[in-house]
Amino acid sequence: MMAKRFMARARAVSDAAASGPSDEAEARAVAWRRMHAEMLEAGGIALGLGLDHSEEGTGIALNPQEGLVLLLADGVYKSYDYEDVRDWRNSERAAGLDFDDGPEEALPAETASLCNADRQNERACLLVSVRDREIPIWRISMSDKIVLARWMEILRKEIDELPTMPRS
Repeated sequence: MMAKRFMARARAVSDAAASGPSDEAEARAVAWRRMHAEMLEAGGIALGLGLDHSEEGTGIALNPQEGLVLLLADGVYKSYDYEDVRDWRNSERAAGLDFDDGPEEALPAETASLCNADRQNERACLLVSVRDREIPIWRISMSDKIVLARWMEILRKEIDELPTMPRS
């Protein structure tokens, strides 16, 4: 049932964008805002509490009470338990630049290239790796590096530093 709704929503976003060249960007933005609001409602997350972000048709939200991470991209959203989140990286780390936070793990070339265009345009993105065979890596657009740094810290605090939910 949920997959059917995702497919219908994805078509609605495409149909909204096809309404005309002058209205395309606005229609797409409205459709993505609706999708983000639907994701928040499904996850029991209140808009504007600082634990949600939506940009360019992608999004992330956290429900600390339930221990859920919700991710949105390409007209689909899914929720994951905190322990199902394997890793998160910013666009520079995905591209292989070294930050002073430990040894760098190798990422597949296709994963690193997810943020390549953003990196060339000085834009930031967040890559979130989860236990999921369908969508193992999610790319979340971030408007700037400060927003990205904020989300890196939120994920560290919420997921890494929880003594009751050890990461594997």
